[in-house]
Amino acid sequence: MRAGTRRTGRHTQAARGARAAAVALVLAAGLAACGDDPPPRTPEQSGPDEKTVALVKKTNATMAGTSFSASGTNSAFGGAEQEITWDPAQGFHMTVRADDGEETDMYCRDGTSYISAPLLVETLGQRGQQVSVPEGLAGSYVTVQGRSCDAYFAVPESAERDPDRDATVDGRKSRALAVQSPGGADVYHLARSGEPRLLKWDAELEGMETTMAYGGYGGRYPVTLPPEDRRIRMTEFQAAVLEAATKPPTDG
Repeated sequence: MRAGTRRTGRHTQAARGARAAAVALVLAAGLAACGDDPPPRTPEQSGPDEKTVALVKKTNATMAGTSFSASGTNSAFGGAEQEITWDPAQGFHMTVRADDGEETDMYCRDGTSYISAPLLVETLGQRGQQVSVPEGLAGSYVTVQGRSCDAYFAVPESAERDPDRDATVDGRKSRALAVQSPGGADVYHLARSGEPRLLKWDAELEGMETTMAYGGYGGRYPVTLPPEDRRIRMTEFQAAVLEAATKPPTDG
């Protein structure tokens, strides 16, 4: 057994090194992709008109400065229930609840996100990037800095008016803005009267649907961040994943 290990040692080490590099790329690229803005349009694409761009900016400014809550389902997580709260003074909190009752969540305050390790891994998995939660880190939150918290609920500036999708949401007339994609569309229903607020968000991607209803504007939503001893930096999380990926298999 040991002789065989010596003969194949270099090959095994090289394979582990390649796997480690792949895992590092997955973590870097996968996290960077979370919530990215749509790619810039080509000259052939018309894009939204100035009036719509102004409406989106005004809506996003209103949403960023107002507390609210939202709930619905998210097909990206197998149809799991999803709840979010936002308070400019408290921050952002999202909870994802699976069919089996398991909950994962994330927070954001002052430009720093705190993403539970299982949710981060699940998000990467939905993007086809398979990573396991490192041993002992299931209860940890990965901290990521540099992204404005309101980016998690902002209407993309690439959204265009879609009058055919105008509707009535909870008795309020809405005007629809949509962002088209090859596999479906994201539709944002904005209040037609009063302050420009988001009333509902519908998304369809390759037959899977997500819907979120927004309300509770002006309410109080306390947000308690994870304790310091449960926070780890992204670099620490990467190191733990790489260590697990390069750890020699134990003899059975």
